[in-house]
Amino acid sequence: MRPRPAPSPLLPEVARPHCANCGTDHVIENLFRLGTLLAGIELEHLGAKLVFRRPPATPPAEEGDTGEPTLLNAYARLVGPFAKTDAEKWLGAGPQDAWPDLHPVRVDGERLLAHETHLGPEADGTAPDPPAGLLLFPRDPYLLGPRHLVADPDVAKRVWRPVGSPGALVLHGRVAGTWRHGIRGRTVTFRVEGWSKIRGTARRAIRDQAAVLAGVWGGAALEPDVVEW
Repeated sequence: MRPRPAPSPLLPEVARPHCANCGTDHVIENLFRLGTLLAGIELEHLGAKLVFRRPPATPPAEEGDTGEPTLLNAYARLVGPFAKTDAEKWLGAGPQDAWPDLHPVRVDGERLLAHETHLGPEADGTAPDPPAGLLLFPRDPYLLGPRHLVADPDVAKRVWRPVGSPGALVLHGRVAGTWRHGIRGRTVTFRVEGWSKIRGTARRAIRDQAAVLAGVWGGAALEPDVVEW
């Protein structure tokens, strides 16, 4: 029998419970997810499948460069202005090492922190118009910062759930509701909250995104009997 790969023995047992079916230890899911980002591992579409890959080689680090960004640096770059409690909630604990070099900013009168990439010459207080419509998966970086900046409290309760969070429907930059999908054979069904009330450019944008997702999952998205609402 071919030997199965096993995680490093340096990982504590509590983080790698034994799986009787596989006959080996598995890294717990949340730790695995955090580790992929820290290791620089990315997801890539290979036909209808998602596969892990390492990012392309980067140029040699310049003098004074500390090399790969820390997990918190990546979080700060992707999320935008945030509070330390937001990052700690995402990590599941307070960071043990120093925080990256962050800059204080005010958003709607609230004191937050921002990564230097958000403070370049182009950050003159204006911003481009947000996309008309988006279908975001749970834990998308857009959803990791302060929730009150992107969603009303009643919507936030439906989108951010302790277990089994749905996807987030984003209209013109605001989280407006939820969405889920189901696949049966080659039929992809989208259940978008308030779909009948979505009009104009937002409706077209959501349809375009659904077509892309259905194509990735293997459906011929342009056929009306494949994508259902």
